[in-house]
Amino acid sequence: MKILSIQIQPDLDSTFCKDIVLSELKRIGIIPEVQEGNNNGSYINFHVSSENLEISWAAIKSQLFNYPGFIKSSIITCEGDNGWDDYLLLHHFNEEESLDIIEC
Repeated sequence: MKILSIQIQPDLDSTFCKDIVLSELKRIGIIPEVQEGNNNGSYINFHVSSENLEISWAAIKSQLFNYPGFIKSSIITCEGDNGWDDYLLLHHFNEEESLDIIEC
């Protein structure tokens, strides 16, 4: 089992709504662990445990990438072959960031 982590920085987009993200994740059968905090700005982490990262990632993209508040305020990472030592960056609100790809 691997972990996919969605970090939202709600201060980046005033249209972001945590309840929408939770509702959309539940709609695709994902019940995340949620952690909120503030470290030079507020954040919300949604941690998703998955037996199949490819399927989870494809479902998240198809469901949540239609929500502009999500795209403009999120960073999505997942564990690599060696856990978090070689994590993959799947999405970043800063379009200049180089992203990794999970083949679906």
